[in-house]
Amino acid sequence: MNATFNRLLEWLRDYISVDTVTLLLPVADLQSLAVQTTIGLEEEIT
Repeated sequence: MNATFNRLLEWLRDYISVDTVTLLLPVADLQSLAVQTTIGLEEEIT
């Protein structure tokens, strides 16, 4: 992941005072979302 993007997600996590920030993006069928990246509690990915 890009270092600037990582810093942005960390800033967002601190700004809204949460443990985890997860970015979800649509998959090819545009009917569901997939985890692109997450910052914080890694067990939230599962």
